[in-house]
Amino acid sequence: MAVLQLRKPEELARLLSSSRVVLVAIVDSRSPHGRYIAGVLEDIDRSVGHVIPIASIDVAEAPGLARSVGGAPPRLLLYVDGSKVWEQIGFFYSS
Repeated sequence: MAVLQLRKPEELARLLSSSRVVLVAIVDSRSPHGRYIAGVLEDIDRSVGHVIPIASIDVAEAPGLARSVGGAPPRLLLYVDGSKVWEQIGFFYSS
């Protein structure tokens, strides 16, 4: 499965209602950090994407959705049964 690119609130709502656990990343593709994180999300997706959907919201493409969901990037959000249960502001990765 590939990282899902979310652009509309209904796409996020559909994903949250169709999967028990979802990891959502808010990124900015205009920054070097955002492009790096996109690669990290692909790594995460290869590891767990078959079990947990991995989605990305790019503030460059969907600023309103990013703002309504969590705010400024980089940010990771974990949803269980449609509710946000965890949030990480900033991003740390060790392979």
